[in-house]
Amino acid sequence: MRLADLPLGGVTRLPVARGALAAALDDLDADDPTVVVLPLGSGSASDVAEGVVEALTGVAVDLFPAWLPGAGWLEIKDRRPGSRLVTLAVRGLAHEHSGPPGVGTALSELARLAVGRPGFARLPRRERLDALAYALPRSYGRTRLALACVLDDAPSAPDAVTGACDWVAGAGVTVWLIGPGAAPLDRFALVHVDEGDDGASAPAPQVLYPPLSGRPHPASAAEQRLEEALTRQPWAVARRWNTLVPLGVLHPDVRVDLLFDVARLVVEVDGADHRTPEKYAADRRRDADLLLAGYRVLRFTNEHVLSDVSEVASIIAAVVERYAQ
Repeated sequence: MRLADLPLGGVTRLPVARGALAAALDDLDADDPTVVVLPLGSGSASDVAEGVVEALTGVAVDLFPAWLPGAGWLEIKDRRPGSRLVTLAVRGLAHEHSGPPGVGTALSELARLAVGRPGFARLPRRERLDALAYALPRSYGRTRLALACVLDDAPSAPDAVTGACDWVAGAGVTVWLIGPGAAPLDRFALVHVDEGDDGASAPAPQVLYPPLSGRPHPASAAEQRLEEALTRQPWAVARRWNTLVPLGVLHPDVRVDLLFDVARLVVEVDGADHRTPEKYAADRRRDADLLLAGYRVLRFTNEHVLSDVSEVASIIAAVVERYAQ
């Protein structure tokens, strides 16, 4: 399954496994939307909608300043939370957006939140969603946002969920409902794009979103831990996080977690989702393609990195030093 196979706009139910969707997110085309996977909450329509907005707000803070126009100079490590100078700077940059009229104020408050100044949550929910629908895809050089909303169980208040999904889609955000709990929501069209299972074997739902090129994933404790260990190693200077690797003219480029060009070494840091049948099979295909293109591949689990990052770094060092050209 590829994202190009999925419908854009409105709300649809997709009988696809979470693992199949996660595998598709590893191989994005230039025209694909930015996809955020998140669990839907419960309660009233207002509660469900607020849960979506709060989850997306957390993603935007993690990705800052990638979505802020002209903020390439603003390195995260250099900003002081609450700094008045930085706060004024990001407020000004937020108004240089290319979005619809009125989004600048909400973007400004979102940027101020990212540097430690609260206030975004006090804005009307629609203004917050409009700012997020603009900011998140632009973090990746894209213009469209899609939400894969996971429902593992049938909602106790179906009308609340349908009302919230319609409200989110009203901001121009594509909503895909996946998981067995989406089946009763038959007011939304059912689009068959894959024969995968219903996702019941996948890990518990959580907020998932793509990495940014050149950086460890903000939500991956394992990638962050490995980066801390590698920062102190002279042999690891020429490394690139979450970058595209060419496989030849007959294959699309693939995104890898970590690349050492000099040794043609790819390092993958795998979370629990890589143990699903769909993701496991996709990983094996990617590894074979990388090997045929002349790359070596090392895979480590999150648990291995977090429990013994020194051993992981030593293994990587041994391969880099052996094959460095």
